[in-house]
Amino acid sequence: MKIMKYSLFTAALLCISGMTSSCDDSSKGAGDATIGFAQAAYTYKESAGLVKIPVQFTGEPEEYPITFNVEAQIEGDEVTLDDVVLFTQLTGLKYVGNEKAPAYVEFQLIDNDVINESRFMTLTITSASGATIANASTRVEIADNDNNPYERLWGDWTFSGNSIDDGSATTFDVNISGGFTDEEVAENADKKLVCWGFGGQKEDVSSAGINPPKQPVWYINYDAETETLSIAVGTLMANVWSFTGIDEDVEVKSGSLLPGSEDFNYKTEIKGTWSEDCNTITFSPDYGFVATVWGVSGTYYGYWFGYTDIVMTRK
Repeated sequence: MKIMKYSLFTAALLCISGMTSSCDDSSKGAGDATIGFAQAAYTYKESAGLVKIPVQFTGEPEEYPITFNVEAQIEGDEVTLDDVVLFTQLTGLKYVGNEKAPAYVEFQLIDNDVINESRFMTLTITSASGATIANASTRVEIADNDNNPYERLWGDWTFSGNSIDDGSATTFDVNISGGFTDEEVAENADKKLVCWGFGGQKEDVSSAGINPPKQPVWYINYDAETETLSIAVGTLMANVWSFTGIDEDVEVKSGSLLPGSEDFNYKTEIKGTWSEDCNTITFSPDYGFVATVWGVSGTYYGYWFGYTDIVMTRK
């Protein structure tokens, strides 16, 4: 007990003698922190979905976190803010000083099906605790996407067709997008539609690190000038499936087929077009769309399944 008392007494003397930093775990920053938007303006299409506008910081506060509030205002009186955007949070936002945990103003854009002029929204940092406000506002343009059939064709669809096997009517779900990643969307812009789901197969293999993350995938080429579509053939639809009786890894390849024929064609695309309201896609009945199964060794195992008289309707 005497040793304990002596230790406590010595520690107290050290603190009193000016070595308080060793006794106080809290540290104070320079107090010169600023907060503001990284850019004066941003542009997003209304189909962009979830958007994160970054907030940047300079200097350091006396202590973290920096808390701040944001106000959003839509320009004009044509629509209200709630008609255009849904915010995750606008008040009580925080930055803890960790670059791995940046601060954003996050919101979901509402994608309508009406052709309209761009809408504009101003975001303003109205107050901040722990930092001086600089670059308080940014202007966000929300551009329309409904005058572009390419993007209007994105969404969830029902694929309907007659089975090549026995002619029975078959339906399954398909999602159409510009791609699974930002890079893929940019690469496919106005050229190719990415379809996920074929024959009822929509296996999610994202946890396996496969890119694209969802299989099976097939493609529709888009031609704005002729206002036509064509299912792309000769491409791999999946490489992660296994089939009973096949001991090697397989590849599923897309192709076309004349009804009543057994000759697969990996060059002849299946032509189609969309309705004026972009709610129906109809492909030529002259060819069926098929998936064929090949071993990675080059062995052909026969076609898996296919469909003729293909019509897709928006869900």
